Amino acid sequence: MKKFLFPVLCISTITAFLIGCSDKNDTNLGSSFDQAQQIEVLSSTNGELQTTIADNQKIADFVSSLKLDKWELAQVPSEAIAGSTFLMNKQQTIRLGESTNEEKRLQEVAKIITYENVPFVDLVMKDNKLSFSIPENVASYLQDFK
Repeated sequence: MKKFLFPVLCISTITAFLIGCSDKNDTNLGSSFDQAQQIEVLSSTNGELQTTIADNQKIADFVSSLKLDKWELAQVPSEAIAGSTFLMNKQQTIRLGESTNEEKRLQEVAKIITYENVPFVDLVMKDNKLSFSIPENVASYLQDFK
């Protein structure tokens, strides 16, 4: 009986530990944006860097201004004209065996492509591209962002 109970007890303990360590808060799109450590704004005309946001409070203000809970999946109209691009960057994760002293480069975690004439955005994360209809006030905020 002991030979049976010990492996079952070990497996259930490990399973409970792994489930308890999972990050359930990371399923929200906003939490992904909150992890950004830098936001670069690229011009709609030539793609050159217009401005960079690196202050944590300004990044949090930017993310809250996006009103992500109001975004709805939709197809971008064919007459849409691409506008500014917002690149969300964060520092690479330190992996086991890597030194914490060496400087890590920023990596792109998300890209928001705005449109000048319609309240839509494209969100690109890794190799996935989703199009959203956004509120008019968010669209004007992004278009006027400098």
